[in-house]
Amino acid sequence: MFSNPRLGGNGRVSFEVVTAGLTGARTLVCADVAGGEFDLLTCYPERMELLSGGSVLQIRNQFGTARYSSVSGDLIWVSRTNSFAGRKSGPEAVSFDGRWVCFVRRKNAVRGELVLRSASTSEEKVLAADVPFSFSSVPVKWSPDSRIFVYEAGGRLFFCDPDAEMKNLQPDESFREIGGGGINSIEWSSSPFGRSSLVYIDGDIVYRISANEIHTRGLYRKLVGIGSVSARLPFSFDPGSDLFWADGESVAVLKSGNVLSVFGRGVDFSAALSPPSLPVSDCAVFWFGGKPLVWFCDARSSSVMLLSEGSLVTLSRSSSRVRPSLSPDGSLIALATDDALEVRDGSFSVAAKFSGEKIVSCVWGGNSSIFVGSEKCVSLWDFSRGKNVRKTLFLSSVASSAWVSGRNVARACDGTLFEYVPASSLWREIDSSSGFARLVDGSISSRQVQDGKYRVYVGKSASGRDGVFVRTLSGDIETRDIVSGAGGGSYKGRVELVFDALDSDEGLDFVLSVLDFYNIKATFFINGEFIRRFPEKVRMIAGRNHVCASMFFSGANLLELARDGYVVDGDFIARGLARNEDEFLAATGKELSLLWHAPFYKATQAMKDAGARAGYEYFEAGRFSLDAADYADGNGGRWHMKSSEIVLFYVENSFPGCRIPVTIGKSSSGRADYLYQKLDLLVDALISEGFSF
Repeated sequence: MFSNPRLGGNGRVSFEVVTAGLTGARTLVCADVAGGEFDLLTCYPERMELLSGGSVLQIRNQFGTARYSSVSGDLIWVSRTNSFAGRKSGPEAVSFDGRWVCFVRRKNAVRGELVLRSASTSEEKVLAADVPFSFSSVPVKWSPDSRIFVYEAGGRLFFCDPDAEMKNLQPDESFREIGGGGINSIEWSSSPFGRSSLVYIDGDIVYRISANEIHTRGLYRKLVGIGSVSARLPFSFDPGSDLFWADGESVAVLKSGNVLSVFGRGVDFSAALSPPSLPVSDCAVFWFGGKPLVWFCDARSSSVMLLSEGSLVTLSRSSSRVRPSLSPDGSLIALATDDALEVRDGSFSVAAKFSGEKIVSCVWGGNSSIFVGSEKCVSLWDFSRGKNVRKTLFLSSVASSAWVSGRNVARACDGTLFEYVPASSLWREIDSSSGFARLVDGSISSRQVQDGKYRVYVGKSASGRDGVFVRTLSGDIETRDIVSGAGGGSYKGRVELVFDALDSDEGLDFVLSVLDFYNIKATFFINGEFIRRFPEKVRMIAGRNHVCASMFFSGANLLELARDGYVVDGDFIARGLARNEDEFLAATGKELSLLWHAPFYKATQAMKDAGARAGYEYFEAGRFSLDAADYADGNGGRWHMKSSEIVLFYVENSFPGCRIPVTIGKSSSGRADYLYQKLDLLVDALISEGFSF
């Protein structure tokens, strides 16, 4: 986690930190040898937004929020956590003119209050006191002109005028209601005459509401209805699992995360975007050049496809998972590829290219400029009138660092040398042919861990937590952990995440992405039925070096088998475990670990003893197997808890060494939601409580 500690000879120490979620990114940190507050010298562009009419670039990551002013040329952290625990940054919904920000301020791990904030004055108004929190989105959608937005609260949709809200001139919610549903039930579009309208889907009915009429229809909704019926879908729209995008006369619907249907303008199209074994994890549709342009991600890659003459044509495919974005005037689209950012025109030809860097995020600064966030740095890219000019603003990460005459210097991931400018918190590139560059090279190559007063090193505290330690060499001899002194927080110990893969792979891709983000190695108990149905998914699990354990060769409840007269003796258990070993080896080329539990954690002591004689250790879940309980568990739902309730239970009751089982897939017996759907919230909450994995 911590590396390359160096003394600056000025009472300061620098070190690099790699945290969960910023895989490969090395954040450069500077602190006093006495501990206390620390300074972040790099700023990773996990999320970026443009505020205040385009004059302020907002950068957010797990350490907090920073803002770069194009007027003053300074980078300032406006909010920051005092922890290196590696928590994920939450989403924000920023108006298109950059004047307003909506976000959910968390009250606990799973819920919070929906807040409207002025970007210029920071004045806030609470729109809804209790809404679900999600890392993926805020339940808000802004109109293209930023004069109004729609938000979801309590399963109902309401519109809001931000200026009126701040002046306390807003009508009561009852006069601003659109109807029932989720935030995915609505979308803004442009009409054929250039006016924006709100498209609202209720069941299978598609309504259109002119932006000019929305206040009037809100006041008289019971009398005149909420909008004009525009179309009828051949299926019912589910805002919990479906998405849609609207153009002036067309609607594109993504059904159940995979099947895309497009209706309107003489088009009636429907097709799966990817095979069932590779479910879509993210998707967006753009009406670009007069045709639907589809971007989507699966577990392997992202693809851009064009709907043309009744079929989807693949235009590009890459490993990047950065969403494309349209220029303010809609004439260009920015598309991240493996190691570049391409700007495409209406014919999808490359109009400009920012190459040589892996893109993390980007935001348009105008119709011919983009703020580009890469793994190396954040740059302002100007490609107007045939230019291709990059201005480096600040570093996202460092490859190595050092001190030269009390100044911080660093080598970026491409080998370029930079000097930190404290007055602006920006970085200045060093001329590679200068004598100073040779001095910097020498300093980076040398060790700067000891001077006449101190020695600095990376080690572990008494509790086993990683730290950066400073030892005094004269006067009062002492050793202190400056990471703890700089807000490392209390450390409680490790907890273990375990996943049960019985016979459904639904949710596995999301689970693996969360584990990848937080760099967690977990234990997967894999049933023989899962191996036979999803050998490719089993290889995905094993390929990430998670511990793969056995959940027997059959998905049957062993206790019920015994009650029904089947012979479930020691030989049956040993043979079942051996068969699962063989099938796992055939699928992956690897061996299962000698750890097992019965399906549904239901086994007698004799069954456990039989497994022990076969060389297996039985895994007990104890009272933490809450995710397996549903309405058909024989107790009338007595032990059933909603996934959000389970998250809160684990946060309140976890202890060092505890095991938290999570079921992969959906059951056929009556759960309304599933813990795997909130795995990112659970992991983040446990990290905030001082646990590691």
